[in-house]
This record gives sequence, structure tokens and C-alpha cells, in this order.
Amino acid sequence: MDRSQLELPCINPQTQGLLLMWIAHSISTDGGRSWQKNRMIDTVPHAGASPCSIAIMHLPDGILTQPYEYWKEYDRLRLAVPAALLHFSSDGGRTRPEFSTIARHLDNRLAYWDQRLVIYPDTARLVATFWTHDFRVQRDIYIAWATDYGHECSVSIPNGLPGQHYQPLALGSDRLLAIYAQQRDPPDIALAISHDFGKIWDHSRDLMVYDSTAGSEAGAGRQRSQTDL
Repeated sequence: MDRSQLELPCINPQTQGLLLMWIAHSISTDGGRSWQKNRMIDTVPHAGASPCSIAIMHLPDGILTQPYEYWKEYDRLRLAVPAALLHFSSDGGRTRPEFSTIARHLDNRLAYWDQRLVIYPDTARLVATFWTHDFRVQRDIYIAWATDYGHECSVSIPNGLPGQHYQPLALGSDRLLAIYAQQRDPPDIALAISHDFGKIWDHSRDLMVYDSTAGSEAGAGRQRSQTDL
């Protein structure tokens, strides 16, 4: 993020736009003991791109994909065009000549944040999940499917799992595991499983893997202001 003018807040209070951001890649060839100099990744035409997912995805034929999300520029007065995207590179990340839109609402009413992706084993199918913000109502988890390694995408739909961050894991066959934080009182982290690659979830087998043991926590189940946070 460009912090050359420290007097500017990260988010413009008038426009809600973000300071200019870049995605930087660094490469290690010795298991993480040392790292090469950061290399800035070109995400034109999406200034202010924020990286998503836990890692760069490796596709067949040496193609790399960088998941990212886009909001709006710092001084842009017009409405934002929020979208979740993929950038593709066939030369080890030096250039990003191609991108694909994974999720974007037609009238920009929904913002698809924090996309998490998984490639279906041995096929070109891909599943993407999002912490989706409805500017009129609420937040929920949405899911989308793609073919041709993300070049062709379905319309995102709610998947019925309440929560925020959501990490999918492909287990083989058509089984998909969801690790997600349940935003309830008291909150916890749970596992859910689907046997049709995320279309239907078997909640009878949900497994809680973490709670704080504190019971009801401050802010759980109600709105909190940025000042509170």
C-alpha cells in the first residue's frame, strides 16, 4: 500500500476508496531460508488490487494464477465495481497478460471478498468461495464453480453456511470440505462436508474444531463499530 503520504488515511472517508496497492511476489529456492527481492505484479486495469487465498495456484503447463479482489481507487467518486478475479501468467509470474472475473454482481450490490479457491483433483474444475457483503442486508458465504481452470465461471450463489472466512479443501471424488468461522453467539470454527462438490452440505455431520471456551463474547451476535474494533 502506498503510504508515502502518512497524513492520508488508508480509506478515503469521502469516497471509501483505498490507497494505491500492489501485489508483490517473492521467490525462495531454499525452503524459505532466504528470499529474492519483491517483484511487483501488474494488475492493470485494476488499481488497488488486494491478493486473496493462501497461495499462488499452479496450473498445468507451468501457468501460475494469482487470486485477487478489486474495490475502487482512492479519489474515485463513482460507485465501486467490486469483483473477485484471477490473473494468469505463463512465464513464472513476470507478466500478467490475462485475467478472468470469478465473481462480480451485475448491479454491484454484492461485494465478493476473501475468495478462497481449490482445484478439483485431476480435472480442470475449480471451486471458489467468498465472504459476500450485501450492501443492503447482510454478509454470508457464497460459492461459485468454474471450468477450464477459472476461465469459465458460474454465477455465485449462497451455499447456506453462515460465517465469514471459509477455506474449501478437495478430498477426492466429489467430496468437498469447508473450514469456516461461524458468526454466532458463542462463535466457533467448524467443518462441514459436501458430497457433490459444494452444492449440498450435510450439516448433520458438522464438526466443531475450535471455540474459545469463554461462552458469550463481546461483540458476538451484534454489530460493532470500527471504533469498537
